[in-house]
Amino acid sequence: MAREPEREQESEQDRPPVEPALLAVRTESIRASHPDEATEAVSALYGRARFRPPGDGSPFRISLSCHGAGGLTLVGFDVRTEADVVTHVHPTGVFGHVRSGSSGMAGPGTDRQVRPGDLIAYPPAYARFALRPLRASVLSLPPGTWERAVAERGHDRAALEATEPVSGPAARRWLAVFAYAERLLRDPGTPLAEPLLNAAVTEVLARTALSTFPNATMAVPWPRPPGWVRGPAVRRAVAYADEHAHEPVTLTDLARAAGTGPRALQYAFRRQYGVTPLGYLRRVRLAHAHTELSAARPGSATTVAVVAARWGWASPGAFATAYRRAYGVGPAHTLGR
Repeated sequence: MAREPEREQESEQDRPPVEPALLAVRTESIRASHPDEATEAVSALYGRARFRPPGDGSPFRISLSCHGAGGLTLVGFDVRTEADVVTHVHPTGVFGHVRSGSSGMAGPGTDRQVRPGDLIAYPPAYARFALRPLRASVLSLPPGTWERAVAERGHDRAALEATEPVSGPAARRWLAVFAYAERLLRDPGTPLAEPLLNAAVTEVLARTALSTFPNATMAVPWPRPPGWVRGPAVRRAVAYADEHAHEPVTLTDLARAAGTGPRALQYAFRRQYGVTPLGYLRRVRLAHAHTELSAARPGSATTVAVVAARWGWASPGAFATAYRRAYGVGPAHTLGR
């Protein structure tokens, strides 16, 4: 039997391994001065979205800085306007870190107010955001990463059960991994173009996310806090406060409208809105006072003291302090315009 030439065998053994091709790296900046432009940009990133313009007619300004390597993507959002946005298709595996500002967020299993420093796992399917001026970083895992990590834990699927971390230590671990990935993606010469490093970082992100945000793969069930109140109950209390702000309203009234206990409602309001139920009611009344002061005609009998008393402030000085904190000017300035 003919023998292969020795020279050819050595050639096969000495052939250098084929290096994997580098992953595509993308950097893009987008500035949207109209809701339609923001809708197109965000829809391309996360699925169908719709922006609504500010209700006060102020300029619409949103900037996006996009950095990607392979399927791993980071988007920096700089929102300098107030606007509502509804998203209809969020793949699981999209996470945010709020740098500054705030936003309301509602969707399946969540109804919360996000503030600086908050970490978010964006819910799949429908979500609504009441944007205020804010800066945030949003990290997206490659499609299928979450599902693959779930399967590796022996589960068929694991939907997110909440959008916030299960504990402070879990949040700190996730933030460290998030910040590391963000730093690499923002690097102009990002090493994440290397497929193996990209895959390793992606795997760490997925594993850490699964141990950070409530889902069915967790070995220990997520402990809901005592007196857990779901979003619909809180929304009933909010609606009651909005509709009855001109009436004497107690914490008991709000809890009865929500169908829960006063202490549980207080906990839920602090978690979702950062204030107590009665604190929220004072915000609503302050907004009514602002509207009344703005609508007053020069020479009318309207005074700051009268408006303050009408909306529950016995002290005009305390009213002026709360008003200035909310609107940046004193109530007399608004009345005198």
